[in-house]
Amino acid sequence: MQTKATTRQQIRQQRQQLNAAEAHSAATAICQHITTHTSFSSSKHIAIYYTYAGEVDTSLIARAIWRADKQCYLPVLDDNQQLHFVCYEQDTPLVSNRYNILEPTPSATNGRSPQALDLIFLPLVAFDLHGNRLGMGAGYYDRTFAFLAQQTRPARPKLVGLAYEFQHIERLSSDDWDIPLDAIVTEKQWYKVTI
Repeated sequence: MQTKATTRQQIRQQRQQLNAAEAHSAATAICQHITTHTSFSSSKHIAIYYTYAGEVDTSLIARAIWRADKQCYLPVLDDNQQLHFVCYEQDTPLVSNRYNILEPTPSATNGRSPQALDLIFLPLVAFDLHGNRLGMGAGYYDRTFAFLAQQTRPARPKLVGLAYEFQHIERLSSDDWDIPLDAIVTEKQWYKVTI
């Protein structure tokens, strides 16, 4: 089994090689899988991420959330290395954080705790069908959702990774602090995790 660092490097390179048409086609298919799934229709408070460095584009999902009269949220990184979720609307001002990822301004007060969200779409570098997610390595999502480790799954919020099909790895190693995904959506389908 190759190291996480090697896997991360290889898949990020592959992701960067996608052209705009391929990325848009995949994002469209992923959005279609999401909006026709019961997890979407039964959720009111939905968090996405702001697309960065070749990740699956979430702009179509944001528009679908707004059209469905649901509340959309973006993560904001705080000084304690935790994510907070702030309401994201079409006219929400965004600023670059320390990683040059856009997020709502820190002064925004219309937030929601992670525990009060219904559905959260997460970025990832690689995934397996056992719910293991390889991220960028900083552990922000795992720290933020550590409370889920104490709950019987599925619990709320439901954690769903967004990925291209080529990011599927047969089996990823996991650490004790990793919080597993409930599902993964690629351009091919919505994968329900098998534990």
